[in-house]
Amino acid sequence: MLYIYEEGVLLKFLGYISFIHIIIIVGWMVYNIIFSIQNPFLIHDSGMSISQKGLEYHSSHVGYLALDHGSKSIIMLVTVAIPIGLFCFLKSIPGKKLTNIIGLIFGVIGFMFYSLSLMLQAASVAYSINLYSEATNEFSQQFAVHLFEWTMIEGGFSTSVYILSNLAIGVWILSHSKMLKNLHPRIAISGLFIGSLHIFSYLSSWFFLMFGRQSIHEFTEAVGLLLLVWLFLIGILFLKKDTP
Repeated sequence: MLYIYEEGVLLKFLGYISFIHIIIIVGWMVYNIIFSIQNPFLIHDSGMSISQKGLEYHSSHVGYLALDHGSKSIIMLVTVAIPIGLFCFLKSIPGKKLTNIIGLIFGVIGFMFYSLSLMLQAASVAYSINLYSEATNEFSQQFAVHLFEWTMIEGGFSTSVYILSNLAIGVWILSHSKMLKNLHPRIAISGLFIGSLHIFSYLSSWFFLMFGRQSIHEFTEAVGLLLLVWLFLIGILFLKKDTP
C-alpha cells in the first residue's frame, strides 16, 4: 500500500515537471517575441555580414542568448525524468519489455543530448560575443565572427547534436506510444503521429545540413513544438495516476 502511494506521489511530481517544462519553453517564446518587437534586428546594407550584424546586436544585449539557451538546457536535463517515469509507468504491461527499454534508452539519450546541444550553443555564443566586444585586433574579431556564424547561422556541432537528440526523442515517443495503444488509444494515436513527424522532419533537416543549409529550420522548429503537446498528454496521464 505504501509502495502504491509513493508511486502515485512520484508520478504526480513527474506530471508537474512536464507542465513546468511547457511553461518555461512557452514563456521564453513569448518573451523572445516581445524582446524582438522592443529591440528589432535591423538589416541595413552597411557592408557588414549577417554574422557581424548579429554580434553587434547581441553585444548590446549581453547574456540574453546565453540565458535563453542555458535555462532551456537545464529544463531539458530535468525532463530526462519523464521517459524514466513513463518506463516505470508501463513496466507492468506484459510482452512489451523490449519496447519499453528502447523507449527508456532513447528518451534519456534524447533529452541529455538536447541539453548538451543547448549548453554548447550557449557557451559558444557567449564566448564569441564577449570576444567580439573585447577584441583588440582584427584576427580576434574575425575569429569571433566565424565562431558565431558556425554556431548560430550555419549550424555547427551543436546543431548536429540537436538533430540527433530530436531523432532519439522521436523514437522514444513512438516506442511508448505503441505501449499505450490499448490503455489510452487517443494518447497513443497522438504520440504515433507526433513521433513519426518528429523523425521525418529532423531526418530531412539532417539531409539539408549535410549540404550546409538549414532550409527547413522553421518547419522543424514548428514540429518541435509538438513535443510540448506530447509532454502535456503525459503530464495529464501521470496526474491521473491511471496505472496499467
